[in-house]
Amino acid sequence: MGTFDSPPDILVVDDNLQNLKLLIAILDKRDYLARPVNSGALALRVVQAAPPDLVLLDINMPEMDGYEVCEKLKEDPRTRDIPVIFLSAYQDLSEKIKALQCGGVDYITKPFVVEEVFARIERHLIIAKLQKKLKEQNKELHTEIAERKKAESESRKLAQAVQYSGSPIIITDLNGNIEFINKAFSAFTGYSADDVKGQTPRILKSGKTEQHIYEKLWKTIARGDIWRGDLLNRKKSGELYWDHLVISPIVDKDGVRTHYVAIRDDITKRKEEEEHIAYLATHDILTKLPNRALFNERIEHALTLAKRNDWQIAIFFIDLNDFKAINDRFGHATGDDVLLEFGKRLRANLRESDTVARLSGDEFSCIIEKIPNENYLPIVAKKLIENLSKPFKIDEENSIYLTASIGISIFPQDGDDSVKLLRNADQAMYATKNIKGQSNYSFYKDASANSGSTEAKL
Repeated sequence: MGTFDSPPDILVVDDNLQNLKLLIAILDKRDYLARPVNSGALALRVVQAAPPDLVLLDINMPEMDGYEVCEKLKEDPRTRDIPVIFLSAYQDLSEKIKALQCGGVDYITKPFVVEEVFARIERHLIIAKLQKKLKEQNKELHTEIAERKKAESESRKLAQAVQYSGSPIIITDLNGNIEFINKAFSAFTGYSADDVKGQTPRILKSGKTEQHIYEKLWKTIARGDIWRGDLLNRKKSGELYWDHLVISPIVDKDGVRTHYVAIRDDITKRKEEEEHIAYLATHDILTKLPNRALFNERIEHALTLAKRNDWQIAIFFIDLNDFKAINDRFGHATGDDVLLEFGKRLRANLRESDTVARLSGDEFSCIIEKIPNENYLPIVAKKLIENLSKPFKIDEENSIYLTASIGISIFPQDGDDSVKLLRNADQAMYATKNIKGQSNYSFYKDASANSGSTEAKL
């Protein structure tokens, strides 16, 4: 790459021999100096002996995984500034967040697109190079006169590189007053040099980033360390965007901070993709209601609040009766429309603080939090049954009349954890079907009494 004086040195860490061969072959095509390593422990020794310009790091390795390797690199002052890009087959949002929190600068999901890998490597190499140059500049400016002339020459080159860099860059004084912005910053945010004169980066604040993040940012750079993180900012036009920042202190020959430089990167698309992945993992695709996984999390949260505040909560287990007949007669598309409408009616007849979820097929469940009085649940159950029993219109000529069976369990008397409460609500629902008939509801205590047992029979 023309940006560097010599081929960038890339350390590739992966315990899978085939992955190593593939990555080395790919990197060789761009004339990178690629070094393969097959374990985390060996990678740490190699980095100490000959620090690379960048590390491509797998996560799932025996003995020492990629997270631990990255954390150890960031703990060592000699290696903490080496960019680490994770390459992993893990696609969970939690894994990506963990990778960034332990010090990684990027996360590429396998199988990857080769050009994307090259683009991200080059971007982070450029950022690392700029940071290194800025540190060198501060030392060179205060050496002997001959060294100073050389430093001034390097400074002019660096200033030109920063000015024409594709990444938005800001340089501020120690109070955060903006002294310089490059062309990329103006093009991206819409703010000109005149707009930011006498301003601070607070002009970009959207008000949607938590205050503790800014507090950690200032604490980090105030002690002379580099801060990396994501902020939800706002352009001059009012458009929101996700900003990934790398903020570095600039120091003089005595190590005294004089300025801060912030290199920014628009990661809005990546954030949107992460949010979409997280949504798909926790919501039912058809009804957009919480799925079983998110429902279980909501129960645990509701139980925590109930135990802390001495509240009662209830679990409604709701089954749509004879739903199979709809699919058999009208087709699955119509069945999906009915389920969608069914979920909407449930949601419309409960409080905003309550949770409605689709667990599977035609089974739905609700969390009723902070029950106000003993008469509240029967009223809610009757209202749900009444609204769910109204006709489901299929077309201009046809409507379907359905019924729903509801089983209800209550914390704490019917169970003190999510498993018991769901199980007992399920039993109560079956008791409704078997004893009371369709379009009705039963409490678990009544279902247990009728079955002659205090334990749920599923």
